[in-house]
Amino acid sequence: MRVAVAAEGPEGLDAIVSYTFGRAPYFVLVEVVEGRISGATSHSNPYADAPSAAGPSAAQLVASLGAQVAIAGDFGINAVQALMGLGIRPVPGYAGMRVRDAVEAYLQGGPRVAPPPVRPPPPEPTTFPLGVPAPLPQPLPPIPPPPAPLPTGAVSREEEIRLLKEQKRWIEERLRQIEERLRELGLEGD
Repeated sequence: MRVAVAAEGPEGLDAIVSYTFGRAPYFVLVEVVEGRISGATSHSNPYADAPSAAGPSAAQLVASLGAQVAIAGDFGINAVQALMGLGIRPVPGYAGMRVRDAVEAYLQGGPRVAPPPVRPPPPEPTTFPLGVPAPLPQPLPPIPPPPAPLPTGAVSREEEIRLLKEQKRWIEERLRQIEERLRELGLEGD
């Protein structure tokens, strides 16, 4: 069996396992015969600084080396899909170990050290008492068009008063909506 180990350096079995697969500077190809390490070779990863698709490209590289297993600290989703599509088993959780220790731990069923910490879950959304989710602020309702402007021609005194009162009501309603929205956003009194 051949195991490709993502490594930080070219030191072979003494190299440190990389935290990433696709952008690891090196791969150490470890030969395993009858459950024991029988040899290893280091290979530079030409895709470590690729602008994109480093994981799938690195998967192709380790496949060309004849690996059946790939060990690293972690794998991106594209690398996992590429490796599995090539019949290679991705094995995460060995970052920071020496390559020799990682392969021996893998052969014995798992890492001897704790895997890297899992990212904490995102914070819970703000809630009101009793676990009721806080409502999202709602935008202002659509504002109806203002009343017709005062005609420029001669209008009766009563008509002008009626139009001015209509405009005043419209302005007061808009101010009320704005003040209500400011209260919803917690900005009352500003």
